[in-house]
Amino acid sequence: MWVEGKNSYIQMKGANSDHWFKTTAKAGTYSSFIQSLNGNLLTPFIPLHKQFKVKRNGNNYALIYKGNNKKVWNAIVSNAAVTTLIGIDIDDVKPINTEIRVDVDKNYNVNDVKIASSYKDDGQKKTLTMNVDQIDQIKKLSIPSTVKKNSVDLGKI
Repeated sequence: MWVEGKNSYIQMKGANSDHWFKTTAKAGTYSSFIQSLNGNLLTPFIPLHKQFKVKRNGNNYALIYKGNNKKVWNAIVSNAAVTTLIGIDIDDVKPINTEIRVDVDKNYNVNDVKIASSYKDDGQKKTLTMNVDQIDQIKKLSIPSTVKKNSVDLGKI
């Protein structure tokens, strides 16, 4: 996934094609998405903290969840960073299995977030994978021109 301004470019793995798709978010939706990426990514999991196991990893910690708890699934899809970009209708979805790993340093700064979840939507098994890494560690990236040029603009269909 690439995000530039209000445009997002998404490649749907497991679909019938490997095309990139372009979507344009409305101002309110875009604002909600940016806020979710900007420090609120883990907020929905705070009430569920007892569902996570804590493992020491050198001087850092790993918060790990494995299971199929509906409340954890709802926390994932309540995040605008997920629902805005891939459009999951949470009313029609049944979680099958979810794995979450959050790596934090000794000062509790988030270094890495990995979410892998399988679910049923309209009777079909689907997978959601989200990796947020290298937080505050890389310079600004540019969307490859081939992605922009060859993407299917869903707003024009």
